[in-house]
Amino acid sequence: MLDIGSPIRTPIRTPIRTLEDILPLRETQRHCSNLSSISFFPLATPPHPHSATYWEITMDKLTVDGVEYGVGQKAIVDSGTSILTGPSEQIAAIAAQVGARELGSTGEYLMKCDDNAPNLDFQLGGKTYSLAPEDYMIPDGDSCLFGMMGLDIPPPSGPLWILGDVFMRKYYTVFDVANEQVGFALANHGKCRE
Repeated sequence: MLDIGSPIRTPIRTPIRTLEDILPLRETQRHCSNLSSISFFPLATPPHPHSATYWEITMDKLTVDGVEYGVGQKAIVDSGTSILTGPSEQIAAIAAQVGARELGSTGEYLMKCDDNAPNLDFQLGGKTYSLAPEDYMIPDGDSCLFGMMGLDIPPPSGPLWILGDVFMRKYYTVFDVANEQVGFALANHGKCRE
């Protein structure tokens, strides 16, 4: 049985027209309605050569408390990356906004496990995908690890962001090989009607 609370991690090789194209009808009927609202985004086109080997899309922007980051930059959707990454300078500014402090020179940040921190609002194709503090904080004893880390990828491939498991836990992800696109819908981690 397919666990619909987890992102799809196997590529789809046939064109998708409806939800039934992704899952057998019997499984589709078990879903709660949020999966019918999958929004798809095309893979980035050249001159970004990695778009054919990575699930690379264009990010409109990331907004944190009204401040915009990564405007028009590329993002890789990657289930092999546990957290979110982006250019170090921008991640340092975001970390300061959410109250995180750098953990040595590792590029990682610690913060209080405080629900009063702002949301991280990723905008893709005009649609906003928000991560609340409970989505991006990773508990570690009395503190939380901030689920973002600086990673500098130089041009021409970068600057580049990675939307890893922190993003994919909240947003059900479909990798559509045939149509060269990635789709997202709010994941349902609760129980669906049988």
